[in-house]
Amino acid sequence: MRRLAIAAIAAGLTLFLVPSLSGGAQDTGEIEELKEERRRVQDAAAAQAVEVNAASAEVGELTDALAALQTQVNAAQGRLDEAQRNLAD
Repeated sequence: MRRLAIAAIAAGLTLFLVPSLSGGAQDTGEIEELKEERRRVQDAAAAQAVEVNAASAEVGELTDALAALQTQVNAAQGRLDEAQRNLAD
């Protein structure tokens, strides 16, 4: 479960770092690589969260798992919203 917490923290940090880098000296390719890494971390955290046994898990483990899954849902929603905006343009 510790790996889930670490992955969730890494995903959260990446969520905040990538937008701040986009205005800096990073080129588009580097930004896209960072976004892809964020997606991989979020996917890994969500995959681990699915493995949590709700019947025997501690409250903290369940909270971490739900947070990882919510992060995954939010990221997917963001990608969907972006795709819809791109189609509308």
